[in-house]
Amino acid sequence: SALAYGVNSVNYFTYNLPENPPDGEEYTYAMANDVIAYNAVKTVNNEISKFHYVLKEYDWMATKYYGTSKDGLFDKLAQNTSLPNIISVETSNAGIVSHMYDFEKALDGYWLVNTTNPEDNLSNTVSVTFDSVFTEAIVFVDGQRELVNLKSGVYTAELEAGEGVFVIPLKIEQ
Repeated sequence: SALAYGVNSVNYFTYNLPENPPDGEEYTYAMANDVIAYNAVKTVNNEISKFHYVLKEYDWMATKYYGTSKDGLFDKLAQNTSLPNIISVETSNAGIVSHMYDFEKALDGYWLVNTTNPEDNLSNTVSVTFDSVFTEAIVFVDGQRELVNLKSGVYTAELEAGEGVFVIPLKIEQ
């Protein structure tokens, strides 16, 4: 979800061990936990690098929260924010939509993110209805680019906890 606020990379570093690791397992304990975190960050950074040429052109403009979080943490976040070109958003669980803007190309982009806690293992169906002038969209999923048709201006994504997609709606002149 940090990408939805304009972050363009993630770092992880640790040099501390827990206070009391099991005797003889200090190195193993540190390596096992570091490898899990390292691999998660590596995966995110690999995905970012696949479409960084696009992301670096976009500036964060606004974020709006949808749904209800289990702990209520985000429920009041940017409730009154309006997002240009979006008529409606429906989510099955908690999520955010962030408006990004490429000033050079005058193109809007939107992050759709499932903000549910990964420990809860909740997927989220996010449906965005764009203004009817948008008929197609470039969508980046796991860093891969796809061109999709928007039926009645609607794009729907099924997102696992913590996942997001970047959507650039397009006006295709006939």
